[in-house]
Amino acid sequence: MAPRKQSVTTRSSLMTPVLGAAARMQLARQLALHGGASSGRRSLRSSAAMKFILNVLLLAEALQAYASQVPHQKRLDNGLGLTPPMGWSSWNVAQCASASASYALDTANKFVSLGLKDLGYSYVNIDDCWTTKSRDGSGNLVPDPSKWPNGVKTVVDQIHAMGLKFGLYGCVGTMTCAGYPGSWGHETQDARLLASWGVDFWKHDACYTPCANGQSPQTCWDPAYNTKAWYEKMRDALHSVKDTKNIYYNLCQWGRDSVWTWGASVGNSWRMSGDNWQDWASVQRIGSAAAGISQYSGPGGFNDLDMLVSSALIIGQVRTSPFEVASPTNYNQLRQIIGNNKLTENEERLHFGLWAIAKSPLILGNDLNKISSASLAIIKNKASRRAPSRKLPIHGIIDINQDKLGKAATTFRPPGSPSPVSGQIYPYWAGPLSDGVVIGLAAASGAATLSVNFKDVPGLGSGTYSWKEMYSGKTGSGTNVSFSLGSHDMAVIKVTTAGGSNSPPTTTTTTTKAATSNPPASTSAGVCVSAQWAQCGGNGWNGCKSCASGTKCTVVNGKVHLCQVTYTELADTRTEWYSQCI
Repeated sequence: MAPRKQSVTTRSSLMTPVLGAAARMQLARQLALHGGASSGRRSLRSSAAMKFILNVLLLAEALQAYASQVPHQKRLDNGLGLTPPMGWSSWNVAQCASASASYALDTANKFVSLGLKDLGYSYVNIDDCWTTKSRDGSGNLVPDPSKWPNGVKTVVDQIHAMGLKFGLYGCVGTMTCAGYPGSWGHETQDARLLASWGVDFWKHDACYTPCANGQSPQTCWDPAYNTKAWYEKMRDALHSVKDTKNIYYNLCQWGRDSVWTWGASVGNSWRMSGDNWQDWASVQRIGSAAAGISQYSGPGGFNDLDMLVSSALIIGQVRTSPFEVASPTNYNQLRQIIGNNKLTENEERLHFGLWAIAKSPLILGNDLNKISSASLAIIKNKASRRAPSRKLPIHGIIDINQDKLGKAATTFRPPGSPSPVSGQIYPYWAGPLSDGVVIGLAAASGAATLSVNFKDVPGLGSGTYSWKEMYSGKTGSGTNVSFSLGSHDMAVIKVTTAGGSNSPPTTTTTTTKAATSNPPASTSAGVCVSAQWAQCGGNGWNGCKSCASGTKCTVVNGKVHLCQVTYTELADTRTEWYSQCI
């Protein structure tokens, strides 16, 4: 169901948090004059009574403001996304050409034949370009007949018959990122159409929205309004068709407006950063930022670290700024991450393992007809090396991602370990599971032997524990664990008790505060440094004012100062900046 609304039981302060300042003052005056229905001959005209009423109003508003800052205080609660979704999305395979019935059905068949369906991969999601360039005379979206000759519903029914689910893509703005009709002003109409087809998943991108400078470019990083209100419109529209079809709602919002602080009340998952590009630097950037916002993930709503592939680059365009509109038809070079030889095998293991323990959705974006056996083994996580003929449950990284407790891992600092470095993946991660604790050891800075005493791990304590490393299948027991890892490799270790004076697993973590609204800063050589997208200035700001290397403190919306990537760096490394949210 939709977010629970505050019940109104009296004419008093319980209703005031939703009122504006003028309305609150008018209500206070009326109560002071009349005292409510049961006041009778009593009068509340005294200044003392007036002050009392105003204090009650202010207290109620303060309590509501406090509650809005507490993670999990208010969640969408539509019954979906109790664990992170697993599936595939079409864009990186062939961009607009892959937004078709044939690609959807071929991928669904690959889910079955490759054994991915049995591991939990269930969503077959079609991204941008699935419609015609305009709506019909009734204002409805029209599936491109050259790509969907029998319509969308026929394909949805076929995929459902295979025990899988189907998703589609749209945009909060007037157009999608590739220039097709967006949902701006058509939210309810689009939701009804999706429900009539039986669509299970809706990805809502953020292109072509109003900008503070009056323009409406493809990628606006200075929005005219808080983006939460835009995404609430589609949330409410999807809720209105819930009795016909309950649809998973993914906010492809690029991490703006501290979406992790409110995403759970609007959607089932939310992008917490800019796009996952084709390089190791993207894995570092996104993975390091995920640690500081782990507490906002939980059953029904998860931080989305972006797909397990990268977005396309637009080649051969000269741009005067990183925010200039790009041609939506010029997507002519594709780069992916897992399964495309853009990362080493070590890096693929770290990429998949970290996304999994951070409880990110595991959405593939590669061509399953061309995936290598090494990459397939990673995404299938056959750490146990069981014979295929033995129909036993596979315990591995996927199980950790899908653990029903739904708590994301974050970093912790064992005694004597180095301080975190902004923008770099920290070596030590841990998170609670319903039957133990997961530990991640990440050699992100180079080959290393990483060791940890279990007593120093959040959720564990003094005693003897049994453990299993999920990639190698290695097992052991004791009071500590140690792994020698190659550069950019990762060990993912599940710890369970094996006797001794063990402390039961808890949900305690060590790195975040409940009211955090940006990824935390770190220190380097005694200087406080803010990570990319973190706040670095503005009215009343008393935190770090220095930015990580490659970023600078930039005024956003004329008020808040954030550490943003400079165009100089972008020009050196990329030819396009967030052209697609995929």
